[in-house]
Amino acid sequence: MKLLEKQDSLMQSQQFDLDDNGSLEKFNLSNGMITVRASSRIIWQSPDDWWVNYFFLGDANNDGMAELNLLVWKEGSFGPYKPFWLEEEEEDTSIKNHLFIFKLVSDSIKPVWQSSNLDRPNYRAALIDLNNDGENELLVTEGSYTDPTWQAITLWKWNGWGFSRQGDRDLSG
Repeated sequence: MKLLEKQDSLMQSQQFDLDDNGSLEKFNLSNGMITVRASSRIIWQSPDDWWVNYFFLGDANNDGMAELNLLVWKEGSFGPYKPFWLEEEEEDTSIKNHLFIFKLVSDSIKPVWQSSNLDRPNYRAALIDLNNDGENELLVTEGSYTDPTWQAITLWKWNGWGFSRQGDRDLSG
């Protein structure tokens, strides 16, 4: 898939105390895989069938604790457990973009929230309190699965179980 191949050279590295225990964890993204280390020990690594194109750290769901937030390309909209409304034979094999949120608890990475296929791929994202209400908004650079020239900046806010769009601006025209 060409879109994924363009991201091959992306590398990202950061240190952050994600579990607020006084020790910095190391986050390293290279060749589509993110590795989390505590001291020199690997405590988590993204699965081989994911392509992580970006990560950011911060309180995405406004619960007072920072999370590891991943922009992930993977096959299928859901994991091994599908919603009851989907028929057994319905199998989504498309590769699409997802936003996954994880927390660190007792040296273990645990999922907090994982989106199904996003309507538009997220290329970059950041958390910022734009309206000074004490809660973070999610600022995203989005693209298109079909038009590589189209981009938009969108603003999202955690609504209790997912994100609601607060606004957007088309950058392609």
